[in-house]
Amino acid sequence: MDEEAEATVREVFTLFSQGYGKTAIARMLNDRGIPNPTEYKLCTVCATDSPIPETALYGNTLLSLTC
Repeated sequence: MDEEAEATVREVFTLFSQGYGKTAIARMLNDRGIPNPTEYKLCTVCATDSPIPETALYGNTLLSLTC
C-alpha cells in the first residue's frame, strides 16, 4: 500500500467533508506541491526505472512525461 498517497486521499476526503470544493482542494494541494494522481503515478513509475514513453498525445496536445 502507498502510505503517502493514502494520506493525501484521506486529507482530500476530510477537506471535502468539511465543505471545501474540488477546486479549493486542488488549489491547496497544488500550493503544497502535491502532484495530481496522473503526475504522481508517472513519477512513481519513473522512480522504479520502468520503461515509459517520454511523450504522449492527449487530444491534439503533445505532453512531456518526464519526471
